[in-house]
Amino acid sequence: MEIQELKNGQIQVKHENLTLTQTNENGFKMNDCEIDMGDYFLIVKNSDERFKPLFVALHNHKNNN
Repeated sequence: MEIQELKNGQIQVKHENLTLTQTNENGFKMNDCEIDMGDYFLIVKNSDERFKPLFVALHNHKNNN
């Protein structure tokens, strides 16, 4: 699993073809979940079970900083 803190303040978690990007604006957190399908990206709901390990990794990363 790869975790990056982007220059714009976002945190991005990647695993295989899954990407979770969290944006924090004025205390309001937005989570975007994408699946790389090769030719296009599929945006899915945050509740998609495939992203659960990415949310856990994001949470652990934020608690360690």
